[in-house]
Amino acid sequence: MTAAVPDPCSALRGLLRSSHIGGPDALPSMVTAAGEQLGASLSVLYVIDYDQQSLEPFTEPGDPRPAESVEVDATLAGRAFTNVAQQVADSGDVRTVWTPVLDGTDRLGVLLLQFPAAVRVGDDVLASCQDVAGLIAELVMTRALYGDAIERARRRTNMSVPAEMQWRLLPPLTFVSPRFSIAGVLAPADDVAGDSFDYAANGDVAQVAIIDAMGHGLEAALLAAVTISTLRNARRSGADLKSTVATIDSILAAQFGPDKFVTGIFGELDTANGWWRWTTCGHPPALLVRGGRVVRTLDSIIGPPLGLGLLEPDPPWEVSGSSPATGCCSTPTA
Repeated sequence: MTAAVPDPCSALRGLLRSSHIGGPDALPSMVTAAGEQLGASLSVLYVIDYDQQSLEPFTEPGDPRPAESVEVDATLAGRAFTNVAQQVADSGDVRTVWTPVLDGTDRLGVLLLQFPAAVRVGDDVLASCQDVAGLIAELVMTRALYGDAIERARRRTNMSVPAEMQWRLLPPLTFVSPRFSIAGVLAPADDVAGDSFDYAANGDVAQVAIIDAMGHGLEAALLAAVTISTLRNARRSGADLKSTVATIDSILAAQFGPDKFVTGIFGELDTANGWWRWTTCGHPPALLVRGGRVVRTLDSIIGPPLGLGLLEPDPPWEVSGSSPATGCCSTPTA
């Protein structure tokens, strides 16, 4: 019996060339073709569901091969996803490789590749699996813009209209740099309304926001959408933290009247010196955590919710340590 010879270059080249045409429905066949070039007898892309609890197979309609959901907890696939590390298992004459599918550091799912005994799965093949999974991640991100197949695979239940709006506004759920990392999620995924978050990594500064718009329905989603859009617009126009919050307050008041409001925490971390600057607007205070323990509650300044027109023209600032007063409140985090 002649051993199959993995061809990683052909796998990547095939993915690149086939990606220029076709929508998300074509992605399962691209995955299969790439797996065959690596010598795999079975190739399946699993995408993470919105609750981050199960990995859902993304296969072609009518595919006769069995592919069921895989729970994240207590499975090799889940371990590959959670730990962001390949997992290898042998069963009879088959070697199964689970490889995390990552958009940067944002986990999209895992790639299952099963190799027959004729294929020697060494370090070179495992590295090729990672390369193919990396390119598949890029295709997942771009193909999802052209159709609904990937979105349908990720959903175990139907989403409400407010939840649909909120998820479309979110940045990637995870970002990691050499100096800091950011992660967030919305739950319950299918019925979220006024809760949202945003962040931006701009040079040495990480800017973050967590908001909660009043109510639970479509109006809450609209409030949250206007808040996040105003936040981004002000930030991208070069506004500082205080001006950004003031702009959100005025826009909400003008559009929704005096009886609708949004609470939130808006802050920025200067990663060059470790200073954290923030303002809290009618929201539960942020917590400073070290070693898994809360070491401080950042409750020294709690301002009014946004949208009510109650912000002071020049709100009081508090500065901890020797950092210059460049935000509504500052504290050293490192």
